[in-house]
Amino acid sequence: MCGIGGRTIEEAQNNISYEEFCGWVEYRSMRGSFNFAMRNEHDLAMIIQLFANRYRKEGTMPFTVYDFAPHLDRPEPTLDDWRKAV
Repeated sequence: MCGIGGRTIEEAQNNISYEEFCGWVEYRSMRGSFNFAMRNEHDLAMIIQLFANRYRKEGTMPFTVYDFAPHLDRPEPTLDDWRKAV
């Protein structure tokens, strides 16, 4: 977890309390991964998506962030997504 509690898993287990660990789990679920490369990939994909959708041809499907970030997991489509597509 990026040095939180210690440099090794053993140090973290000895130094971090259960309450603090739960706080970090909640933070990660709200803010996303601690992996800076993945965060940068997502941010760059958002910028590219804006430009791609601005200059896409009329009548074509809009681009999503996942079209430009191959390492992000694309969420499973929901029934509402299918209805919007038709």
